[in-house]
Amino acid sequence: MKKILTSALSFTFLLSNVNLTVLAADNAERADLPEIIYKQLLEDDYIDANKDGIITEEEYRSVQMMTLNLDGVESLDFLERLEKPKYLYFSGGSISDFSLLAKFKNLETLQLSNMPQVTDISFVKDMDLLKFYISDMEQITDEQKIAVMKFHDADTSVGFADLIGATPTGMFTYDQISLEISDTSIASFDNYRDNPVNVCYADAYGKSAGSTEYTFKVKGKEIHKGRINVSETAATVLPSAEGQTMPKIDGSNIYSEADRVVLKDGILYKLADGKLVAIAENVADYDMDYTYNDNGDFISIETLLYQDGTLEVNHEKLTNADGLIFTKIGRGLGITDKGYVYSIRKEKDKFRVDLIYKGFDRFLENSSLDFISDTGEVIQIELKKNGQTTIGYQAFPTGITDVVDSYNYYFIDKDKVLWEINRHVGSEPSVRKRAEDVVYVGYRYYSGGKVYGCVHITSDGTAYDAGTTRKVILTETVPDPYKKAGKFVYDFEDLHTSEIARSYNYHVTNDNILCMEFNGKKAAVSDVDSYIAARKGSDDKSIYAYFLKTDGTIWSYSFEDDKYFNLSETETILKGDVNADRKFDISDIVTFQKWLLADRNTELKNPKAADLYDDNILDVFDLCLMRKELLKNN
Repeated sequence: MKKILTSALSFTFLLSNVNLTVLAADNAERADLPEIIYKQLLEDDYIDANKDGIITEEEYRSVQMMTLNLDGVESLDFLERLEKPKYLYFSGGSISDFSLLAKFKNLETLQLSNMPQVTDISFVKDMDLLKFYISDMEQITDEQKIAVMKFHDADTSVGFADLIGATPTGMFTYDQISLEISDTSIASFDNYRDNPVNVCYADAYGKSAGSTEYTFKVKGKEIHKGRINVSETAATVLPSAEGQTMPKIDGSNIYSEADRVVLKDGILYKLADGKLVAIAENVADYDMDYTYNDNGDFISIETLLYQDGTLEVNHEKLTNADGLIFTKIGRGLGITDKGYVYSIRKEKDKFRVDLIYKGFDRFLENSSLDFISDTGEVIQIELKKNGQTTIGYQAFPTGITDVVDSYNYYFIDKDKVLWEINRHVGSEPSVRKRAEDVVYVGYRYYSGGKVYGCVHITSDGTAYDAGTTRKVILTETVPDPYKKAGKFVYDFEDLHTSEIARSYNYHVTNDNILCMEFNGKKAAVSDVDSYIAARKGSDDKSIYAYFLKTDGTIWSYSFEDDKYFNLSETETILKGDVNADRKFDISDIVTFQKWLLADRNTELKNPKAADLYDDNILDVFDLCLMRKELLKNN
């Protein structure tokens, strides 16, 4: 079987540079729709998918969003052929019966506007809408709206969330509705919402075992009392490891399709199929930031600092960095062994570095646009402009020295003076003295825990809105039941959005238990430092969640198999890197192709890296997989 595949793929490889032209048929037939409907749909470019000026039956059936004025339309029968509409917006017309919409189980949002003839919306009761908007239809009463709402009780466990409240939302404005949980020691909303909240529905997070109620109100009147049951959670205990170093985990748009990369023990990994996949070796540091190109466009940059002091940006070598030895990166900057600060930008489709300061000492942890010089002075990084076009960065001394604490643009010096830097885009910043006898500056909860903002605190314990004389009362106990709570981030076309709140949540509790839920499947694991990401596998079906344990090991969890995998045991060979230059690029494919053709002058310095088929045999099949992997990476 492999020989057959090898032959086929070899032929494909030989043809890879041949341009083939496929002629489209000119006989596309338009969908059978009322002319008044067809003309409106044709105005929406996304419906005519191939931009040929014709909406075919296939294109029409696959429509997910539709906005129509129904003036002159006699029947809604044309909607029957839609397969999975998600968003429908209708206005005007004389049609009063919309009950056929109940057949669309994937419909999430419906809007009816300016329809005085519609007096009955009871059909909504048979639907699973997330949002239902009614505008310019004063004949629909509050009682009719409430009658079509579905109320949700919560049955969850500690560390997990469940939906409470009413769906669909949209019939009442936010200032007309509220949700309130009776006993917030058993369940609460989330880390940042006070109780009550002005929403139709929300996640209720289980904090401790027990039962409580929630109240749903419309215009101050109690409409519904719901139930919240929270049970204990049994967490899986995974084996612990000794002597592990804590990895660096950062965001990525370039090096990893999972939006995260992991740097551990000199190897940079991406996340894929529940594994750590090595993408670069001998890496000292990684930095993700943003810069400008020579057109002034704001672009993402991801910088690798190799252990030999060289830099790589977005898979590219810097054009003017020969001879420079870098020892530190961060904030889109590179610092050399001499303490010279270089900014990174793109010029004429190539990345380069520009010297902006001499005399770097350290970055400030809580300030993203500043660093400390070797004389102890705060140096401000500011945009550099050519007219109205941003062309890079420049550095300005601020006169602020001997910093003992800082946050954003506020700095406390050794004499307890609070300073503020005011940016002036493209020119030198101004510096102002804001307060004296200051011992702290940073973000804290105040005003009963309802506000989270930047404050400064004087030595007598008085807190102020940062840089002002307005006093605030700090909240000692932050209303934060979890270290972190959120949603898995990715697209699931097969999921109904109204189920999202129940379908893929994660929470890291204060006692380091990671609680994950996807599409009704729950998992809890102890001793977790942080959640990293959750992504589909390459089969487009398997779902993997990645997390960091407190011992420094990285694990993945398969929702499909209900299994945990220790990724710190992943093989560290960089697949495809046959010339052992710490990266996988086109030169590796050229080298391997020459080796397969028995070129006597070609050597594979890392032959194991070429075995992408993983059968201990190096052949053209591996070459085809290498080419496919490189195309995917790029």
